Amino acid sequence: MNYGHQEFQNILDLQQYSWLVRRQFNWKGHEEYSIEVKGLDGCIGYGDTYKEAKEDLAIAVQLWLKKQGLTEIPKIKGRHRPLLMIEPAMSKGEFEQVNIVIKEWNE
Repeated sequence: MNYGHQEFQNILDLQQYSWLVRRQFNWKGHEEYSIEVKGLDGCIGYGDTYKEAKEDLAIAVQLWLKKQGLTEIPKIKGRHRPLLMIEPAMSKGEFEQVNIVIKEWNE
């Protein structure tokens, strides 16, 4: 993906926020990466690679801004040290447990 100016600026603005990165299983059981921005509810990118997840995050940011009626990412006030939190990969057991819960929702 070639970032447009606005998408690139939004990714740079996200550096003030903490990110949660995780390798997980998608609904087909294949591994993928997710990047969640803490403090921007629902702002998550997914991809087969970290790079693809970051590119998807740029799209998620645009949609988040549109939903919020904003043109730029809010600045965090005060002193804040952003973190890049990398969680352990999802285990097969976790994936199976998630599927059990989803099946229960559908019953």
